[in-house]
Amino acid sequence: MLLRMEGHEVVVTHDGREALSAFDTVEPQVAFLDIGMPELSGYDVARRVREGARGKSILLVAIT
Repeated sequence: MLLRMEGHEVVVTHDGREALSAFDTVEPQVAFLDIGMPELSGYDVARRVREGARGKSILLVAIT
């Protein structure tokens, strides 16, 4: 909510698979990844994102 109030576009997903799908349609500058997400952990999502060409430029933040 705070990020939206500051004018940022925010996309929320509820598990690791949804997060990976979101990266196919959204080009974020920053992604906050919950380490304990269901389906795929934040570590798994981060690893897969980094494997992609766009993944090198995204700031990934691990949260729990």
